[in-house]
Amino acid sequence: MKKCPICNENIPHRKKHLKTEHPEEYQIRYGTKFKLEGIDISDISQKLAHYLKKIMIKSARPIKISKVKEQDISGMKAAFCFNDRDHSKIRIEINQTISLKSPEGVHSLAHEATHGYLIYSKGYYAPFKFHLLRKVDGDSISLIGGMIDDIVVNCILQKEGFPVISEFYFPMVKDEINAAHTERDVYREFSYDPKFKFRFIVYRIVYAWGIQKFIKITKEKQKILENFRKIYEKKYPKHIEIADKICKKIQDNDIFTPEGHKYITQSILNLWKLDHLVELKSYK
Repeated sequence: MKKCPICNENIPHRKKHLKTEHPEEYQIRYGTKFKLEGIDISDISQKLAHYLKKIMIKSARPIKISKVKEQDISGMKAAFCFNDRDHSKIRIEINQTISLKSPEGVHSLAHEATHGYLIYSKGYYAPFKFHLLRKVDGDSISLIGGMIDDIVVNCILQKEGFPVISEFYFPMVKDEINAAHTERDVYREFSYDPKFKFRFIVYRIVYAWGIQKFIKITKEKQKILENFRKIYEKKYPKHIEIADKICKKIQDNDIFTPEGHKYITQSILNLWKLDHLVELKSYK
């Protein structure tokens, strides 16, 4: 006799038990309504496959994964490609050099799919663009989404037992610290535009704060982020000032609810004078 993976009861027929007692789990394991597109299910681990199936069912749409040479924002390894006029799928792009079964591949796919889950299942707000945007404005709006959404996404991944932090993150932080001691521009690969570069540095400061505040990391990694903050306070005082305003907004409002998340996001759009370009809408 087998045990139920959900309630741990002894059951004679798992499939029949799941169908009657745990219909959502039954759909995840045996349902065929939504399928993973772009890759074969055997290309990823069973745990990740189960998680992606759960997101497809809860979001009521398939997930499409595309392997690409590079992202719209240079230097990024993977992205959730939100389309404010086509919500038929959760679209994810991942750098073709990353193995889907590697820790980085698992992290990237789980992370980006969770962005879609927040919008299409949990009812988190996302920007609707009034018209075609300049690249710097479009990239900046995407950056705000990443900066705020990543805090919620990372907490979900931590709870689900997936790698929370990219394997590229701490090596980059160390490189940022080293570059801050010199005149080397470590952010050149992300953009030559000074406005976007300013915002990207703010994003990095807020992201580091979010890791320290919400994610369990080793003391060694805590020290790295403390050193990063200390050096950036001297190197980038104006960026720190803006980042601290954003962090305070996050602390004063509940980012883990759609309405709190919307208020924080709108505040940053206002701060960066991007609010006239988009409207935050629910796509659930």
